[in-house]
Amino acid sequence: MEEKEAAKRIQQLREEIRKHDRLYYEEAAPIISDREYDRLYKELVDLETQFPDLITPHSPTQRVGGNRSKRSSRSRMSYRCLVSTTLTLKRK
Repeated sequence: MEEKEAAKRIQQLREEIRKHDRLYYEEAAPIISDREYDRLYKELVDLETQFPDLITPHSPTQRVGGNRSKRSSRSRMSYRCLVSTTLTLKRK
């Protein structure tokens, strides 16, 4: 693959990954499987490894964290409370 073609594909992957991040983390409404997301992300990592001059600070591969929905936080907290309560009850 030539650099011009790689640059175009990298841009497509970044846009698609950002879309899926938003759907998953902010809207709690994913439309692809984790496996498919991982495939897209790996393709981006592979292309950026092959063409390091195309890496930008705003690439999903350079991100440390992201926005989480309030619903997601509550769900995780509810789950932790449920697990904690279940473990406590089993010990008694």
